[in-house]
Amino acid sequence: MRNYFKETDQVVRRELRRIVRQPMYWVLMVVLPVVSFAFFAVIFERGVARNIPIAVLDEDHTTLSRKVTQMIDDTPTAMVSYEVQSMEEAQRLIADKAYLTDLLRQGAEKAGYVANKTLRKVYKKIGFLQL
Repeated sequence: MRNYFKETDQVVRRELRRIVRQPMYWVLMVVLPVVSFAFFAVIFERGVARNIPIAVLDEDHTTLSRKVTQMIDDTPTAMVSYEVQSMEEAQRLIADKAYLTDLLRQGAEKAGYVANKTLRKVYKKIGFLQL
């Protein structure tokens, strides 16, 4: 049993020396997990995205294509905001930076409102004081 602890101690010391000598080990074992945790925490901070405005270009104009558009609009994630008639019109919509900025601001405000409402409910349920 003593031999087991001695060998384990040697392995641990050897690996610690490698970590100190090789900066990549340090990055992979310490820095990368912290950064990835922060990255995913930021992404999912507000939960699932809702009502993402999308534009639809329907070149078929068939019953099936209208049904697909309606099904997309019925999902909680997407909201069909525009039905563009050509690819050029869609590109003009994308190129309008002022419109996109305003759209992002509105979405952030709505998401913030929903997130705060949810947080208040959670705080009330678990008994936290809201300042």
